Amino acid sequence: GRRSQWVRNWDVWRYFRDYFPIQ
Repeated sequence: GRRSQWVRNWDVWRYFRDYFPIQ
């Protein structure tokens, strides 16, 4: 389903957040 794509994006976001912590 579409949830799979969202979960995959979350993994990428988490990686980016670690690299570029915005908050």
